[in-house]
Amino acid sequence: GNVPSGTIFLEGTVYLSSCHNESGVRSVGQIALETEVRKLTDGYKTNKVAKMKARGNHNLAKFLAGEIDIYYLHAQKRTGPTGKKYSEGHLLAILGKIGGQKIIGIAEAAGSLAWMAMGEPKKFPFLWLEKNRVLTSESSRLPEEEFEKARKIIKTLRELCT
Repeated sequence: GNVPSGTIFLEGTVYLSSCHNESGVRSVGQIALETEVRKLTDGYKTNKVAKMKARGNHNLAKFLAGEIDIYYLHAQKRTGPTGKKYSEGHLLAILGKIGGQKIIGIAEAAGSLAWMAMGEPKKFPFLWLEKNRVLTSESSRLPEEEFEKARKIIKTLRELCT
């Protein structure tokens, strides 16, 4: 929904909603509190991203080739074709094997890619990325919401790797 301008978020949760008095002005105390909360949330985000960068392999050609590893993917701050603005995003994806099948798992995400780590699916067959589409049998169809999220994840991963 709509949130007031200046609201401070951390991993999708509102930590401090911007408050104004009747004349639309923030108090000195409100400004000081916002400044301190921003320092804390920014520090947390910077630390989390640094750990993700250090843990992940940055060679996305190997990721697309299906080499088993932990990969770091980065989305630049950008403006989309419709003019929508996107903040920087970070993702740690694990490419592993379960029962002989290569699986991609979403380990951690931050910034504009945080949505990838929320809800289901958190893991899916590498084949979907390889074929650039969500493939299921009649008996293993995903619920509509999960199917759409899986499609969006595949599309986003492809874009980040090219």
